[in-house]
Amino acid sequence: MVDLAQRRGLHILISGPWHFTPHGIEARRLVQSGALGRLKMISILMTNFTMGLYQGKPWSEIFKDSQTLQNAAEPYKTPGQNSYSDPAIAGGGQIYCQVSHASAYVGFLTGRRPAEVFARFDNGGTRVDVYDALNIKLDDGTLVSLASHGATMLTERNFEVRVYGTDGMIFLELWKGKMEFHTRDCQMKRYDDIPEADVYPMFGPTNNFVDTIAGIAANGSPAALGVFAMEVTEAAVESVRTGGNVIVKS
Repeated sequence: MVDLAQRRGLHILISGPWHFTPHGIEARRLVQSGALGRLKMISILMTNFTMGLYQGKPWSEIFKDSQTLQNAAEPYKTPGQNSYSDPAIAGGGQIYCQVSHASAYVGFLTGRRPAEVFARFDNGGTRVDVYDALNIKLDDGTLVSLASHGATMLTERNFEVRVYGTDGMIFLELWKGKMEFHTRDCQMKRYDDIPEADVYPMFGPTNNFVDTIAGIAANGSPAALGVFAMEVTEAAVESVRTGGNVIVKS
């Protein structure tokens, strides 16, 4: 799809709301400008309220006690009751539903490609993966530890990202709108918290897509990030199947 869009001069964008927050954009600038020095390690913890999806519960039951902003807008088409719980339909659970977003965020921050992936899954009593742990090596040697699960309590979820370079470190808590930048010479900048209403800009991708087509904005979430996510996903699933480390084809 990416190649087809390029050949036809068309725009293609993936829905990554985290790519449109002020903190996300600033963190990417710092990383890709070299402000952290040579990138060495990234640690991510991402949890969400997706367990009910993997258990095959009706959509109306899963989020009934959660008033979180992410679920404030009803989907125009509610997914089928087995859309996330039947491996024949979904292919997998957390790896497709949530890890895809977290791995795309790695590509967003770094501008790199995945080179190797080792993964372990736990289905948590369902037919699809619920608890996922991935070790990823990027093509520049950066090590990535990505842990994610969909069985968190309705009172707390996380999207914690720590980025370590030879000269600096970034801490992000995307669900809480927090960001810090620490340097080797003991300087620390704490950014203003993002207001609660803006921590998850769910319509950011749609608005940017329209603006990109109109020629008044750059594509803030290009489909290359989707390719990154799918390369990680495919390699992780293969790693779990074989029990080994998987080399991502260049």
